[in-house]
Amino acid sequence: MVSRPIHLELFCPDEADVVLIAEIDERNYEVIRAPRHRPQDDIDGQMLDFVEGRLNGDQLHWVIRDSLSQACLGSLQATLASGGVVSVGYRVISEHWGNGIATEALRLLLGQLASALPQRKIIANIASTNVASRRVLEKCGFTPVVALTGASSVDNMRGETFVWSSGTA
Repeated sequence: MVSRPIHLELFCPDEADVVLIAEIDERNYEVIRAPRHRPQDDIDGQMLDFVEGRLNGDQLHWVIRDSLSQACLGSLQATLASGGVVSVGYRVISEHWGNGIATEALRLLLGQLASALPQRKIIANIASTNVASRRVLEKCGFTPVVALTGASSVDNMRGETFVWSSGTA
C-alpha cells in the first residue's frame, strides 16, 4: 500500500531537472552494484533524448508526483519496441523507497497502457541484483521469462526480463 496519494503526469521538457533526479541518485547504483556509469554531460544529453523520443512517439515519460505536495517522487517510461512490444521502466528517488510508490506508479501506468495499447506485450528489464524491483514487478503481475547471462541493456549488467500478464495487476 502506498504511503501517500500519487499521480502520474506526462513529462514536459521544462521538468528536466526533476525527472533525472533519480538518475543521478548514487543509491540507485549501489542497489545494482555498479558505479554510476555515465558522466553528468551524458545524463544532460539523455534529457534531450527524452524530449526527442516523446516527440517522435516511440517513448513516453511520466513524472511520479505526490498528489498533496506535487513533489517529484520519481519517473516512469514506456518505449514502443520492435514487434509492438512495450518496454517499461521506473526509478524512484531513494528517499522515497520502501513506501509502495514504485508499485502504485507502475500499476497506474499499466492501467493506462492496457487501455491505450490493448493486446500489446509489456515487458520490463531489471538488473539481477535489484531484488526490490523484482518484488515491484511481481506485485504488478509480471513474471520472469528469461535471465540474461551476459551484459544486458540494464546498466550493462546481467539482468532479467519480465513479461506482464494483463488483468493481474
